[in-house]
Amino acid sequence: MQDKTKYHRTGEPGGSGCAVGVLSIQSQRPDGTEFVGVLLDAGRDSKEIELLRTVAGKLGVIWGNDDLGWWAALQYPDFPSWSVLRQDDNGNEFVVQANLSEAQANTLVAGRRV
Repeated sequence: MQDKTKYHRTGEPGGSGCAVGVLSIQSQRPDGTEFVGVLLDAGRDSKEIELLRTVAGKLGVIWGNDDLGWWAALQYPDFPSWSVLRQDDNGNEFVVQANLSEAQANTLVAGRRV
């Protein structure tokens, strides 16, 4: 069951994003699996934070800053939030892999590559 609790925090992010060039690419993840995606080129005059603000904004991230620090609100369930844990013979739990989609977590539990 999904948690329907609503939280409210105030604050606004500072600064602006930047213009980006978009290039279709085919690449590999660190685990070797291929994916088709886009490369966003912010050019030499943009800063890393401006590119991050642009990416976050295009993904629909609502973010800000308040007395408790920086926060980001994402539309649920698009953010990969599943983790796979391993329990040893003594009952200790260890994270095998985190920030997975549900399908990726199920694949890993089934013993296949994610």
